[in-house]
Amino acid sequence: MPFDSFVIGDGLHMNDWGYACFAQLLGDTIIKSVGQVKAGVDTPTNVMTYRPM
Repeated sequence: MPFDSFVIGDGLHMNDWGYACFAQLLGDTIIKSVGQVKAGVDTPTNVMTYRPM
């Protein structure tokens, strides 16, 4: 996808869609990290299981 799809007209700041993508990827990473820290808890390979959307 072109970079312009993720930013507003100033070419510097993300648009709502760009922030949503960033937030979803960050959330996935946090879920996986927390799951790995807890001893004895299996982390699912598919983090989509925990997504609220």
